[in-house]
Amino acid sequence: TGGGALIVDNTTNTGNTFNVGGSQVNKTTADLSGLASMNVSLNTTGGTFLVSSTSGTNSTGMASLILAGTTTVTANALTVGGGGAFNGNADQLNTLKLGATENTFNVNALNIGTGSRDFGSITVNESTGTLKVRAADGVGAAAFNMGSGSSTTAAVLASGVKNTFDVAGHDA
Repeated sequence: TGGGALIVDNTTNTGNTFNVGGSQVNKTTADLSGLASMNVSLNTTGGTFLVSSTSGTNSTGMASLILAGTTTVTANALTVGGGGAFNGNADQLNTLKLGATENTFNVNALNIGTGSRDFGSITVNESTGTLKVRAADGVGAAAFNMGSGSSTTAAVLASGVKNTFDVAGHDA
């Protein structure tokens, strides 16, 4: 990791108040691993940190985010794969890769693949790093939801596309 910091303070608004992704056809990648730190503070009752297309229509949209070395996210929810854009494409997986030093998620809900059709993955980016997940107050337990979305239409599942939470070999 290098120098610099990203600081987002948006504690008054609600909804997808920090979004890496976009419309139904965007393929968005944000690599913040070169930053020393990232601190995102959103509304703890309605703010969502989203890594996903925001579309509810099947298409090719997806998002990928690599976090800064030391990252803290405070929000109501952190969601990876919360849209409805999956259309059966082999690489259509929304991904969040953890920072190399310390990752702290103060969120009431950690959601992976909970949209109407999208898939999500949270994995490590480096051989080092830790993960701490707590409720938005920084003390209580956070809900963990994976693959709990619902769909009214189907798409053929591409090989290798699945919901994943893998921090093997790291302190979590």
